[in-house]
Amino acid sequence: GLNFDHRTTEIRFDRPRLPEFVEEVLIRSLQIGDSRMDILLRKHHTDVALNVLNREGAGQVKITM
Repeated sequence: GLNFDHRTTEIRFDRPRLPEFVEEVLIRSLQIGDSRMDILLRKHHTDVALNVLNREGAGQVKITM
């Protein structure tokens, strides 16, 4: 799932998965509070890697597997 905690300015990805036919997803300008991020999710076999490509502000990204 995808959750937003505005109190701590955290974006949380919980056990991210991509459909079989999708290799990667690019999310541009994802905003929480005063922060904005570009995030890339890329499939690696049965796992999904997450990369923060750009971040403006103090917002954080957390991922749980």
